[in-house]
Amino acid sequence: MTTVLISGLGLIGSSIARIIREGDDTIEIIGSDPNDDSSEFLLQHHIINSRAKFIDAVPNADIIILAARFPSSFSKSVSFQSCH
Repeated sequence: MTTVLISGLGLIGSSIARIIREGDDTIEIIGSDPNDDSSEFLLQHHIINSRAKFIDAVPNADIIILAARFPSSFSKSVSFQSCH
C-alpha cells in the first residue's frame, strides 16, 4: 500500500487529498496541519486516513507533498536534515 503525507491541508492540500482519494481509495493519506478544523473535517469525511505531526509521519510516507505556505524567512531559518 502507498502512503502519502500531505503537509498543509488548506485549499491546495485538501484539493490534492480529494483527488488522490477519488483516484484510488486504497492509498493511505496522512494529513499534517496545525489547523484542527481543516484536519477534523477531512477526517470526518474520510478524505484523509489520519493526522500526524510532520516529523512523526515522514518515516512512514512513500510520497510527501508540501502544500503549506511558508514564510519568506523559512529558507534562512531552517536547516534540512536527512531522515533515515
